[in-house]
Amino acid sequence: MDTLKVKIKEISILDIASRLGIEVKGKKALCFTGHDRNPSLSFNDKEGYFKCFGCEVKGDQIALVEHFYKTDFKGALQWFIQNYQLQHSTQFPSTKVFQAVKPVLKNPENNYEPNPEIYEYLMNSLSLSKRAKEYLTTTRGFMPELISQLEIKDINNPKVVFEDLKQRWGVAALEKCGLCKQDNGKYKFIWWDHVILFPFIDLNYRITYIQGRRLDLSRIEIKYVNLLGVRPQLYNLTALIETKPKGKVFLCEGVPDTISAMQLHKSAIGILGATNFRKDYLEVLSDYQIYIIPDVDKGGETFVKSVVNAFASIGKSVQKINIGSYKDLNEYLKQNNRSQ
Repeated sequence: MDTLKVKIKEISILDIASRLGIEVKGKKALCFTGHDRNPSLSFNDKEGYFKCFGCEVKGDQIALVEHFYKTDFKGALQWFIQNYQLQHSTQFPSTKVFQAVKPVLKNPENNYEPNPEIYEYLMNSLSLSKRAKEYLTTTRGFMPELISQLEIKDINNPKVVFEDLKQRWGVAALEKCGLCKQDNGKYKFIWWDHVILFPFIDLNYRITYIQGRRLDLSRIEIKYVNLLGVRPQLYNLTALIETKPKGKVFLCEGVPDTISAMQLHKSAIGILGATNFRKDYLEVLSDYQIYIIPDVDKGGETFVKSVVNAFASIGKSVQKINIGSYKDLNEYLKQNNRSQ
C-alpha cells in the first residue's frame, strides 16, 4: 500500500486533473463541485496539492480523486491503478470503472470582456509606492527606467480604489470587465490587499488586461490575481512594433520572466501560464523567429510542448533557450546582475 502511495505522489496533479476532465488554465480551474462561476480551484504542481478557495475542498493527488468521484480511499487507489497502469499486489473488492465527468457550471456563457477605458482610468489614478518599487528593484532586480516604461503601479488601499471605481463606472460595468465579483449578494473588488498591477498593452497602445501580484502572502499563498472571466492577453505585445518580420521574438512564461528578458535586451512576449498558449496567438506571432525561454520545471516542459505543438500546426518550428541550472529567467537576471 505504501509503495502504491509513493508512486501516486510522483504523478503530476495537473495531469491527474486533466484525466479527470478538469480544464486547468495556468494553475486555476472552475471547481468540479459546480459552485462557482469564476475559477476558484488552485493547483500547486510542485507540492502535489490542490485547494478551492470557494468551498475549501483541498488535499493531495489521492484526495482530488476522492472528492471528484465522491469515493473512498480505496476507490481512489483503484482509479490510479486503472488510469496509470500501476502494478500492485493488493486486490480491492470494487470493480468500478471510473469515467471522467465534466464539472457542472452555473453559467457556462462567458459574458466578460476587456474594457480599456476602465482599465486605463484605474491605472492612471495610481502611482508606485516605495514598498512596491523596492520589491520590483531589489527582489526582482528590475531597472527603475523599465518599471516606469511598463507603467507598473500598485494598490495599497483597495477599498478606497474600489469605491472610486464604483462611483465612476458602477458595479455592473466593473463585473463585466473582471474587476469585481458577487459574494453572498455583495460586490467585492478582486484585489483585497496590497497588490502590484501589470497592465497589458496591445498594438493600439490600449490596456486590454491587468494582472495583480500580491505582496502580503502570510495568510493566503495566492501570488497572482487575474481579472475574473476575461481571457488573458499577451504581455508586452508592443514589442512587435519595433521587431521586423522574421526577427527574433522570445516567449516567456509569465510577467517577471518577460520583464527580465526585456532587461536582457530581448524582444519578449509573456504568456500567462504553462498551458495558456492559444491558437489565436499564432496570428500575431507567425511572422517572427520564435524562441522559448521556459522555467526549469514540469510547468516549463508543459509550456514548451504547448508552444511547439501550436506552431507545428502551421508548419513552423521554434527553438528552446537553455538557461542552465537557474529555475527561471528572473533568477538568471538577478544572479548575473545584468541590466540595461
